[in-house]
Amino acid sequence: MSHIDLMELCARRKIGMPDTWQAFRWQRKGDYIIVTGAVVTETFKRGPRKGHPKWSARDAETEMPVTVHDNEFRAFQLAWEAETGLCHRCQGTGKVIKSWSVTDGTTYRECDVCSGTGKPKASQETA
Repeated sequence: MSHIDLMELCARRKIGMPDTWQAFRWQRKGDYIIVTGAVVTETFKRGPRKGHPKWSARDAETEMPVTVHDNEFRAFQLAWEAETGLCHRCQGTGKVIKSWSVTDGTTYRECDVCSGTGKPKASQETA
């Protein structure tokens, strides 16, 4: 799960949509982000995108933009950390992406939020 996945989860919970509601557009506007998503009703059956969402077959009634303010997202991250016991930045892995290249692939570094423990700072202080 990445930072964008947490933003999607925050938007989904805010509007009370099921896990099948997926974000497909993020727009930054000052101190908030507009996350637009919909429930995808079909996936590709064959070809290189097999199993991926077929956005042309999304449920138009569930397509909607959701405004998530920065302070609201920060509160969600803290609540998610308390719920899962995992660092919001690295989602418990202790590592975040440092860089990516065609030749070397993805390289990681220690998470600067949890110092590589994968646990939120509040959990580290009480342990």
